[in-house]
Parts: sequence; C-alpha cells; structure tokens
Amino acid sequence: MLLGAAAVGGCFDTGSSSAGTSAPTLVGVNPADFLGNLPCVDADGAPRTYVVTLHGETAPDEEATTPEQFDHPSSPPTSCNRILTCGYVTPGYRYTAEVDVYETDQLTPLASGSRVMLDAQGNRVEKSWSTQCGVAHDGNGARPAISVSFSTVYVKPCDALTDLRTTKPATGIDIDLVALRGSKACTSAELTETTDPTISGYQVKLLPNGAVKSATCDGDITPYTDLTPGTLYDFGVVAQGSDGSVAYSATCTATAVENVVLKAACSPLYPGGSGFGGSGGTAGTGGTAGTGGTAGTGGTAGTGGTGGTAGTGGTAGTGGTGGTGG
Repeated sequence: MLLGAAAVGGCFDTGSSSAGTSAPTLVGVNPADFLGNLPCVDADGAPRTYVVTLHGETAPDEEATTPEQFDHPSSPPTSCNRILTCGYVTPGYRYTAEVDVYETDQLTPLASGSRVMLDAQGNRVEKSWSTQCGVAHDGNGARPAISVSFSTVYVKPCDALTDLRTTKPATGIDIDLVALRGSKACTSAELTETTDPTISGYQVKLLPNGAVKSATCDGDITPYTDLTPGTLYDFGVVAQGSDGSVAYSATCTATAVENVVLKAACSPLYPGGSGFGGSGGTAGTGGTAGTGGTAGTGGTAGTGGTGGTAGTGGTAGTGGTGGTGG
C-alpha cells in the first residue's frame, strides 16, 4: 500500500504546492521538475508514485578539506501529484537527489528507508523511470541545492526521465462508458419506476471520420490506439434507448500522450442527439471481360475422288476431284 505522509528519515509530502515561508529547514523535490509531459493519473502507462533518495555533501571548511559525502534514507513512495520534502538536513550542506518513478501506487518499502519497493505479494517492483536532480553534467547548468535555515530549498533542475520499461502500452485514448453512464439505468435492469429513458447500448465515434465502436450498456469499448502524441482528439458518444433510438449523447476529448492510454474527459450525457449515420456503400466491382471465342479449326480435307487417295488439304487424287477445304 502507499505509505502515509510521515516518513522515516524525515521525508514527507507537503501537498500539491510549495511549502510556505514558515517551514522548518527542509530540502524538497517537486514532480513538476521531472515529469515533463507525462500526466500523473490513473491510466495505463502513466506514472503514479516516486521515491526520492537524497545525497548530501558537507560544506567545505576554511582549511579546504575534501567535503564528506553521505546518503539519506529513501523516502516512502509518494503520489506524483504531491511535493516531497525531507528534514534532518543541515544548513550549508549541499544536496542532490535520485528519483525512482513507478506506474503503480501499490508499493511498500522492503524496510524503513529502503529504496527497494515490493508489491502486495512481496515481490520486488522495478522502477519504470529514473532521473537525477541537481547533478551538473554536459553543461546543463545544474548544481546541488544548498540547505538554508528555516527555509525549503528544492533540488533542481532534474534530468529528463529515463524510460526503463521493457514493454510499453500503445499511445491511446479510452472512453469510460461505465463512469459516463453514472446513475442512468440499463434496459436490462429490473426497474420498478423510472421517468428517464433506459440505455441498451452505445456507439462511440472518433470525430470527424474515424472508426465507430459499439458496446452494451454495461460493457465497454477497446481504447482507440495508434494515435499521434500531442494531438487533441474529439469523440462523439450516443447512448441508445430500448428501441435503438438515440436516448442520450455526449462529447469527449483528450490529448494523446506517448505510450499512455489516457481516459478522455467527457461531458455529461444529455437527452437526445443525432446518430452518426450509415457509411457509404462500397463501390461496385466492374464486370470481368468475356473470354474471346476460340478460332475455328480449318475444315477436314474432303475425300478424294474415285480411284484417288485423299490429298492433304484436299489435294486431288489421281483421277479424282480435290477435296474442299474447311
């Protein structure tokens, strides 16, 4: 399960906004600094949680001795919609961060402060993405965060996420018909009294000219896949009544994200609407040309005249009349 806000090693989430000026001495990591275009949502292929491991370095003293480096315990898994901060940091010390990002929120650390995550069955869960924050390389302009007394300092910038997954979902958009239906009843339900039309099934269309998919009232459609990342897609939804007519309609929209199957945002079902109409007929195939007639075979040579042998092609026999060609 996802652990609560309190954390061994002094790390805890501070909500979806930065800590106020009255915060104690803290060093934090903000998911907005490393998620990029990835949405933190409940969707196949999307990030759900992250784990931060701070690496510290003592401040150089006046004698310029080599700073001492040390590691903090790892944070508990935290929703990627939440900012994470860590206490037990020393003013003037320098901090970088390693971040492990997961596609699930069903995680438990192997032990308090461990970076190893387990699922509900006790199996190790591999991270899906990783990054580092505050680490200078290749002219990226990054540097460690220096802790300041009675302030929250964030470790940034962060590198782009490195995708570690061996298998990835398609780039797709799903329409959650069960959620869209809400409290409206299916035609198959045993109703004692209702004034609203019941629903027998759905038709969903990728607008304006995409595929139409059908589902029963309590069923669902397969997601629309092979979409272009960054493109906004619109969908029309028709809920059919018991007689097959249009009982309700809705519109849905979503912007495709690479290797994520997002759920589209839909308007409520409203009464009435129009169907999508039938598809145009397929053009007829032209008739096959008839086979030309077979050339006639020449006539058989006539029988030779009396007293002669039949000549080839009707050659006259001796004393006979030539046969007639075919």
